[in-house]
Amino acid sequence: MPAFQIDYDLHAPEKNYDAVISTIKALPGGWCHVLKSTWLVAGNSLTLSGVFAALRAVTDADDSLLVTHFVKPYQGWLPKRVHDWIDLNVG
Repeated sequence: MPAFQIDYDLHAPEKNYDAVISTIKALPGGWCHVLKSTWLVAGNSLTLSGVFAALRAVTDADDSLLVTHFVKPYQGWLPKRVHDWIDLNVG
């Protein structure tokens, strides 16, 4: 199953993260909140450009956004729930 890593920084101090988080959670497939501004999403109907476009629609030009393919093998020191999610959702 394709999986993508989403990393973002919203630069204005009054930024409301709710729109970004809601957009991520609404993507088809599953998601995992990995770090403060890092998420993994997986789903057969997702594409890199589709994930980016969905998030770009709820971020501003001064924000930073990175969407990349997430593949195994990977290395990380993360909570067990994240490793378990990856094992179940990343092909």
